[in-house]
Amino acid sequence: MLALPALVAARSRSHGSGRERERPSAESLEKATQHLTDARAALKGRDLTGAYRLAALAFREAPSPEALFVLGQVALAEGRPVDAQDLMRRYLADPNLDAGSDADEPKEAARILELPRPAAGQLSILGDRGALVTIDDHVVGALPLVRPLLVAPGEHRVLLERGSARLEDQVRITVGRLGELRCNFASKALVLTLLPGVLWVNDAS
Repeated sequence: MLALPALVAARSRSHGSGRERERPSAESLEKATQHLTDARAALKGRDLTGAYRLAALAFREAPSPEALFVLGQVALAEGRPVDAQDLMRRYLADPNLDAGSDADEPKEAARILELPRPAAGQLSILGDRGALVTIDDHVVGALPLVRPLLVAPGEHRVLLERGSARLEDQVRITVGRLGELRCNFASKALVLTLLPGVLWVNDAS
């Protein structure tokens, strides 16, 4: 255990690097769009299991802020407020977000961020571009992340996938602190550092 609908524009820039992520194929974009449509329908029908499965499939096909938004809605409906606020703040910070595509979604994301936030820590994950990140069997993003993850305190199972390669370990999250998890698929190493002197202030950003 380590201690501590604008899918066609899916060619995203990495946070702070200026480099671009490889654009998904037209087939992947089409599949992702359909999965998201079906996920929204499942969510409307209160089928939370189906909504999560479809939104996660959409994100795996073509990572997008729209998929993060639906995953955030599911997290809130399932009673996971920290996860919901994490997903919504990264949805709003995503450089590919087209606010004009559905003005109601950014407003809803902002509303969720204004809800009282339970105790949490932050986890920054650094590693191979495009690696899919899941925490406790929930898809949460792909590297590079636009912001550190908000995570409830305690032990969590972190899994990174890049093609058929997988890196997995248990991570302990501390309230109000920022941890940095460095991942290397070549050496199959995961190293967590609790950054010294860093205290995260609980805000809505």
